[in-house]
Amino acid sequence: MMPTSAPTHTAERPDYPKNYIPYPLRSQVTQVNPHLDVFWQDYLYNLFSNISAQDRRNIAEQILAPNQIFWNSEIKKFEFRGEINVPLENIVASIPANARHIRIFAEKILIHFQTFKTYNSVYQIADFLENILGQIEQLDAKNNLEYQLIKQKLYSGFIYAAARVIREKKDLEIPENRRGLNASIVKTFINEVFLKQQLLGYWFKTMRNRQVAQMSHPLLSQFLCREQKIRQLEIVRASKYLFVIGPAIESDVNPFALRRFLREESLFSNEHVLLTGAAVNTAMLVNADATYLARFKLQVENIITIESTINQAVIEFLTELELAHETELLPLLFDPIELSGMQIDKLIKERLQQYEHILIKQILEPIEFAVRRVARNADEQEYLYIGVRQLFGNILSTFKDFLSQPALLLNENAEHLFSRLVAYATFLEKRREFIFVCFQNNYQWDANHDLLQQPLHYLNQIIQANIRENDYLDTQIHELEEQLERKASFMEKMFKSNDRIHIKLEELRKQSRKIARQIHQDIFELSARFPVDVVDLAFDSLLILGENERHYAFAAGRNGVTRLPMIVSIPENPLAFHLGDFNTFLQNKMEENQVYDELADIS
Repeated sequence: MMPTSAPTHTAERPDYPKNYIPYPLRSQVTQVNPHLDVFWQDYLYNLFSNISAQDRRNIAEQILAPNQIFWNSEIKKFEFRGEINVPLENIVASIPANARHIRIFAEKILIHFQTFKTYNSVYQIADFLENILGQIEQLDAKNNLEYQLIKQKLYSGFIYAAARVIREKKDLEIPENRRGLNASIVKTFINEVFLKQQLLGYWFKTMRNRQVAQMSHPLLSQFLCREQKIRQLEIVRASKYLFVIGPAIESDVNPFALRRFLREESLFSNEHVLLTGAAVNTAMLVNADATYLARFKLQVENIITIESTINQAVIEFLTELELAHETELLPLLFDPIELSGMQIDKLIKERLQQYEHILIKQILEPIEFAVRRVARNADEQEYLYIGVRQLFGNILSTFKDFLSQPALLLNENAEHLFSRLVAYATFLEKRREFIFVCFQNNYQWDANHDLLQQPLHYLNQIIQANIRENDYLDTQIHELEEQLERKASFMEKMFKSNDRIHIKLEELRKQSRKIARQIHQDIFELSARFPVDVVDLAFDSLLILGENERHYAFAAGRNGVTRLPMIVSIPENPLAFHLGDFNTFLQNKMEENQVYDELADIS
């Protein structure tokens, strides 16, 4: 039997179906990863010991079993029965010959990886991991989707191989520090914070303020909750520890980087120390003495943040956005769906439409108002950006959980909305300096909006410049094909008319393919021509929606803020690209999103 301690709460809701998993529970389990997590078995055991029998069954059946995690009643432990990750050597060996430049680089990684296994110094480990992951990210995929898939496979394979090495290390050299960091804490941070965040990207899960407020110990539910709200602290629930991390002010700095977490800076003759993060063993809080609690509080207070200059109105605004997400958007995703005779696809589509409408009215449009009316200086714009970025990290991770529910698997409408959410978050990063700045007047905001329209205008122009000739060629091709389908007369056979038609038909098809190929290539180069104003989902956000299609996002709404982007897809193979069909698709998309009319809505 699974752990059966009496639950500390009664979370079951009789008006919900028996197979329903409350989101607070679901969110604690969906990112458990036996390949990365150091103490995942203990974590699950403790969680299961404090929830109802029905919740245990639901989590075991719906979340753990599909991920090959099962309870072993003989040894009284959870165990992973899935395949061990493919060795890094096998991943490198599988790289095809046509991706020679990736293969050569990957073989160099293998050589250095053997040396990495001998490292015990945590700083050497940090330098190696951050350096290699950065170099893999910078590998040129040559705007080739196959190469990008190979690159991503190498990236994730390297992360899993490195995590296995870290987990098995016996002697980890931790420099002298003021926080009491030990091998257990650092191993957990490397695998469950740094490497997991590198693997998951946008949907890496952090704890939001309302989740922290619900924790049992007052040090967390009161002190830490207050500090997080004011200072925008990132809080990560790992398998044994709670990590508190200061936000990164610089746009190119990863707040979850390993070397950054290790850093300590002493001031005033070592009497005061500046930190970027702290850790606490949540199990020890139950019986912790006042000294232990005070030390953790001091560490959190010493984390570097920028909140001292921020107007309370900006802080409260971000709190309201979080509240809108928690109270209005989350229920739409995770409250049970009552079928009441209606098809589930239709119900899900309606929920998704409601979700987008509320997102626009309660979050996206208010963001524009805050940027233009609430934030008064550069520090407040910076604070606002960090808060919005953290909020969208939460939105993406919760929507990812939503997609994992059985009723949502392979649902095209849900996956399409997720891709638009990912594109929006990517645009926020790309266009940060065009949005989160103090404008002297409306002119600059409007000018930035105009710049944002250029990629779609350009795409539409090159299509309209060729569509008439393309349509003429299509008509000619169709007429000749019809002629070939008719039975040839004696005279036509005698003068070999069909042979001439075949020759003419091939000439027209070549002309048509030439036009389509050129437009196809122009679309492929859009993100290079407009690096800030177009998102190539496969290359900019690492979201590959299919191996045979490319997906490009164009920002929508006022200055790209008040609406989710529109997604345009084209086949990877230019021979499968039909200009006429694509033109119809694009015109319909542009009409739906009202991209050209948004400027008139600016107030």
